[in-house]
Amino acid sequence: MHRATHRGCTVLTRIQEGLAWRWLIAKRTRFLRQTFRNGEELVTSYLSRTPCDEAICRDGTLIRHPPGRTGLAGMLLEVWFEEVYTGTFYTPRVGDTIIDAGANIGLFSLFVARRYPGARVLAFEPFEENYTLLTENLSSARASTVQAFRQALSGKQDVSVMIDGGDRSQDHQLTSAAVPEGDSRVVRTCGLADVLAMSNADNVAMFKCDIEGSEFDLFEQAADRDLHRVRRYAIEYHDHRRPGTLALLRERLGRSHVLVEKPSSEGGYGMLYATKKEL
Repeated sequence: MHRATHRGCTVLTRIQEGLAWRWLIAKRTRFLRQTFRNGEELVTSYLSRTPCDEAICRDGTLIRHPPGRTGLAGMLLEVWFEEVYTGTFYTPRVGDTIIDAGANIGLFSLFVARRYPGARVLAFEPFEENYTLLTENLSSARASTVQAFRQALSGKQDVSVMIDGGDRSQDHQLTSAAVPEGDSRVVRTCGLADVLAMSNADNVAMFKCDIEGSEFDLFEQAADRDLHRVRRYAIEYHDHRRPGTLALLRERLGRSHVLVEKPSSEGGYGMLYATKKEL
């Protein structure tokens, strides 16, 4: 009797999970159709995991994505619909300074500029293909409150190399591999202190960080006084790229900030939200 009951509960749970997943897919596809003129194309791209090179907002703003690469629809859902970096965690206010580290083609920066035009954003994107489209997308949206930099965030000022991550536009990584002089993959790197100096702000309201493993070096080498100047962090951590990253972030930020972890169901990576304790 007990086994039969257990099996029944397991089947019911799976049915409920399946219904919840279908409902989530329905909400996501509805958002794409309602928000973008080419919503049907984006839905097809999202469901089939095939490339889509642009998103056209209802007001005509064009958002371009690297041709032939996947990821645009999923990133739009993550940043604009699910609001993974903001949500209930943070609402930008007039006068806030925000850092967008790993800006890609600018979806988070555009989200802030369109919805909260009183805030200022510094967007950092080192991969040349993404950076070119970042600047074009900011221009298309007339996002004058966003300033773009083709620099990578790491532990200190230096030069390094970006390597192509493959199919998705968000998987490119920083490496120390040697390349010929003048290679376009070479980028300048900067540390947290450099970013804060460039912001020209006493305090940064929010630091969004998605830099494919380089967050380890960035936070390992950052001084405590600089870590304390940021009120909130929304960090995608990548233990599968740099083992020990989450443990390092806990150690560096846990003394001054309240931490909330949201690991991915796939394991190896997830989101870490940090809010300064006196807020």
